[in-house]
Formats: sequence, structure tokens, C-alpha cells
Amino acid sequence: ENHSRAFALYGAAIRKDPTSLDTWNDYSFALSQRQLYREAEWAARRSLALKRTGDALFMVANNIMGQKRFDEACNTYQEAHQETPLSMDIAHNLGYCRHLNNDTKGAVEAALATCELYVEARGTTGEGKDQ
Repeated sequence: ENHSRAFALYGAAIRKDPTSLDTWNDYSFALSQRQLYREAEWAARRSLALKRTGDALFMVANNIMGQKRFDEACNTYQEAHQETPLSMDIAHNLGYCRHLNNDTKGAVEAALATCELYVEARGTTGEGKDQ
């Protein structure tokens, strides 16, 4: 409930250890929950600069999409998908972003890829059994 206090604590944690991925990720998430997408993108990019991963790219893309910059978001989701091709969340958001960007063919391709990942996961981990 006390957002200014929480953000002040994030600032203190970042000053104490500006290389903490967890702090940058949590700060970005907290900002995005307040729909402060530009600031959340900035924090997510700080995390990405520390360690390039599919999840870091996913977080950046989510915040770009929140700003309705769909071309850039789709490109970033595509990068994330290449980095982490087995992530259902990334594949799903790539399809949704393409849909919002009026790329029907790309949206369908990403949706099919997401379904394939769910089916594969069902056979190995039990995930997706109700999908």
C-alpha cells in the first residue's frame, strides 16, 4: 500500500548493490504493476545489461508492449524466443504482440508454437495437461 516507501527501499537496495539482478527485476516488476512502463523498461534494461537472458528480454518486451510500442515489443519478444525457445510464456506473448500489431500470420505461427510447447511439456513435466 505504501508505494513511495517501497520504491525508496528499492532505490536503497540498488545503491547498496547495483549489480543485483533480483533487485532490478523486482523493481521493474513493481514499477510495471503501477503501470509505470517506461520506468519499468529502464529497470528491466539495467537487468538485461547485467545478464542477457530470455527472461530479461521478456521483461523488457512486456514493458515495451505496455507502452504500445508493438513493433519494438514484437522484435524483443522474438529475440527472447530465440534466446529461450522452450518458454511457453515468451512464445505466448510473442503471438499476442503480433496479434496486437495486426500480424495475423505471425500471431498464428506463434500460437501454434505455444501449443506445441504445451503438448511437449505435458509429456515430460505434466505442465499443460489441462490446456
